[in-house]
Amino acid sequence: MKMTIQIIIGLIILIALAGFVIKNQTDKKKQTKTEDKVLRNNEKPILKQFGDLTPSDFEKYPVWVQCHIIDYDEKWYDQTNEETFRPWTGQLPVTPDFAMFLVLADLKLNDGETFSGFVTPAIESEIKGPNDLGLIQPQIFTKYGKRIGFWTGMFPKDRTGIDEFYKSMDKNSDQIFPISLKQMTL
Repeated sequence: MKMTIQIIIGLIILIALAGFVIKNQTDKKKQTKTEDKVLRNNEKPILKQFGDLTPSDFEKYPVWVQCHIIDYDEKWYDQTNEETFRPWTGQLPVTPDFAMFLVLADLKLNDGETFSGFVTPAIESEIKGPNDLGLIQPQIFTKYGKRIGFWTGMFPKDRTGIDEFYKSMDKNSDQIFPISLKQMTL
């Protein structure tokens, strides 16, 4: 019962957020449309599913945008879904009140080792504290290129999933946490 309520609340928040984004994107879309044509030139851009993004994708393009909402008037729109991202070539820094972005980040582990990853920028007024992982949803790439998210939302990892995370990082929890984000210069 508790999980059902959490799912319903999550869906309500997601629907409200989508409505907010659609309502506020029109003016900003007009502003960035010209800038973004640099990459696209009226051609289909590189489209990648969230789960298929790799460290080399972020080396080539440090910012990716969820294109399913902002590109609804493009001829290739029907090839996208909520998990589809493309490189962002518009103005920097990006703002999360326009669309969902994935931004390259260096994540420094507690033992001092730094790994590549990405975060989702959050609206500053919504951040309640330094541990508000639900807003920035950090993802880290292991030495072997595997992407791991350590914010799990309403569906936390079980002990097996947690152990697999530590094994894939070749570290224990004290070596990993706390993780800090290093400032990115784009």
